[in-house]
Amino acid sequence: MSHEDVKDANNPTFIDSDNPETTHLTRSSFRLWSKRFAIGLQKAGLQLGDGVLLFSGNNLFLPVVFMGITMAGGIFPGTNPSYVNRELAYQLKGSESKFLIFAEDSVETGIAAASMISVEK
Repeated sequence: MSHEDVKDANNPTFIDSDNPETTHLTRSSFRLWSKRFAIGLQKAGLQLGDGVLLFSGNNLFLPVVFMGITMAGGIFPGTNPSYVNRELAYQLKGSESKFLIFAEDSVETGIAAASMISVEK
């Protein structure tokens, strides 16, 4: 790895639009967070080819979740963060996802959707 590669690895790569001066991920921190997330999914039981449905709007860690799922061997089917209970339940069932990850402000919708198709909490 060249000196330039090391220098670039510590420059902001993903920048939080709400706090661009202080909140960001570098290539190095993105890689580390993605690996940690991937290992966490595997320890939680993720198997090769399992779907992990993310129900969240855009934020700084969305790329980490996507990359972590991919690194763990999972599939990222994606979903619309404005779905209501029945729409999310339909997507969850149709994608045959084994995991549902949702943002803090989507807890009620996520749990209701999972309950509609009898998914364990």
